[in-house]
Amino acid sequence: MKIRILLVDDEALVAERTRILIDSLDNYIVESVAYNYKSACKLIEEGCFDLAIIDINLEEEKSGMDLAQLLGQNHKPFIYLTSFADQDTLATALEFNPIGYSVKPINKNSLFADLEMARLQHIKKNIVIIKEGKREIKLNALCIYYIKSSGNYCEVQSNKGTTLIRSKLLDWHQIHPDFQQIHRSYVVNNKMIISKSSKGLILKNGELIPWSSTYSNHKTPPNHTSE
Repeated sequence: MKIRILLVDDEALVAERTRILIDSLDNYIVESVAYNYKSACKLIEEGCFDLAIIDINLEEEKSGMDLAQLLGQNHKPFIYLTSFADQDTLATALEFNPIGYSVKPINKNSLFADLEMARLQHIKKNIVIIKEGKREIKLNALCIYYIKSSGNYCEVQSNKGTTLIRSKLLDWHQIHPDFQQIHRSYVVNNKMIISKSSKGLILKNGELIPWSSTYSNHKTPPNHTSE
């Protein structure tokens, strides 16, 4: 599964060159591009990406460091892309804990190293460890479609098939922020939802999962359509 990237740069030509460079690398794809602060804020709030690459200087009142603060509030990792490498700018920028700091003109090897570091942290963050007695089961949350309650067990449906684990369904939505209970028998991975209809939620594997109005706190991600 490729890491989805939000690219923010007010220079259209630079943004396009960066997009082409990133898309040529394995494991990465530019999901969306923003050319100004307002557009970037909207995309950050929607959250349909795994990693952001942001230019520090956006030639407007708000800067990339304002976006860095917003990304931190939304728990999204990011890399700075900038023409400014002076000590003062760097010291201020690093206060927001970026994954990396790439200086224009873009160096492919440097950017790739930053992306790889971010990817490894992203994978590590999404490893779910379930304890079943003395046994520890490690699962990648990025690959899980849904979890279904089956008596004292849970059926974990992922792109590798079905894994049966002795666990309560209630535990799952507390383990990872992308998991949400939408029915008394189902917890789904929000990132796997394609669309919502009156019959249920359609996931990326083509399955239709029922959802109940009892769990009215469920919100289909903004980029998904209702049928």
